[in-house]
Amino acid sequence: MPTSDRVSGKVVVRYLDNLGKSIAQDRMLPQLSWKKEQVAPSYDTSVSPYYIERINFQGKMYEIDKENLPSNIISNYKSGQLTEVLYVYKLLNKEKSVEKTLKQTNTLNNFKNTTNKIEKNESKAIAKMEQVKTEHSNTIILTHHEMILPDLNEKRNALFLSFVGLFMSGAALLMKSKK
Repeated sequence: MPTSDRVSGKVVVRYLDNLGKSIAQDRMLPQLSWKKEQVAPSYDTSVSPYYIERINFQGKMYEIDKENLPSNIISNYKSGQLTEVLYVYKLLNKEKSVEKTLKQTNTLNNFKNTTNKIEKNESKAIAKMEQVKTEHSNTIILTHHEMILPDLNEKRNALFLSFVGLFMSGAALLMKSKK
């Protein structure tokens, strides 16, 4: 502690958002004393535990504003004074978070609307199918789930059979014309 030939100083690190509101508990560096005729001891708040990159405060993530770092991160104690080192933080991805929430809401609403349209169309189709089944009880009706679409091999087979048919027709016409 200071005596008549000694002086002391204190340093506190504060963590603030860009509006000046505290977002983390202040950290005090050890109080130091030195002889009046000596140079004041130095301090360094650019290291752990004083320098913090990100702070989670009330469910929001803040990141240190590296463009606005305080000028007294590394300095000397001041005789008889409390030196404040003020780290300022900005809310991380505030705009992106709001934009993402809006996109998710819009996507969810679009999905609900599409689902409702599909359900309505399906209900109409089922009612129509039931009506057709009632009117044509002896007819086989395939739903869109039961229909079989041709695959690539079936398309090739149909093309081959078409060429065979054309060849046979041509051959038959040639034979008929020779008679």
